[in-house]
Amino acid sequence: FLTWCQKRGYTKDFTYKDFKAVEREKDVIYLTLDELMTLYNFEFESPKRARARDLFCFMCFTGIRVSDLKNLKKENIRDGQIFKTIVKTHKTEVIPLNQYARFILSKYEHLENFPLPKLSAQKINDHIKDCCEEAGIKTSVHFVDYSGGKAKEHTEPKYKLITNHTARKTLITNSIILGMN
Repeated sequence: FLTWCQKRGYTKDFTYKDFKAVEREKDVIYLTLDELMTLYNFEFESPKRARARDLFCFMCFTGIRVSDLKNLKKENIRDGQIFKTIVKTHKTEVIPLNQYARFILSKYEHLENFPLPKLSAQKINDHIKDCCEEAGIKTSVHFVDYSGGKAKEHTEPKYKLITNHTARKTLITNSIILGMN
């Protein structure tokens, strides 16, 4: 933006060009394949938790973002695949459905317009932490957080760190571990 302003003569001060932000790689929080299958197979008494688990696991098995999940329609799913224009990239993608994703979809065939129940991103985030805790996903995770240029070390149970975005990281990391390109 500042370069755009400079090219149009809106600014004469170029000291912003000297600014450099240090980017640090963050630790990747993901569910191992065993943890994912434990969560997938866990029997929750709470229907809210069961739905949140299903939505989260569906994202883990497909790599679909929560923004695309919320506006997924039945007509996007055919021939064992999702055909969807992705919100973030505006590209149409074809996403194969494995047996686990297809099973989750089959649980909600009774819904009229949508293939999966609706739950806000925040509610999924809230419920999935509780789901993971109840399912016993409590491994200690050690990570370093940087704030104001200072490193601060943390150790938390994994369930506290699980979010919607963890689903994509879970798919990608497990796929790499299993040797997929």
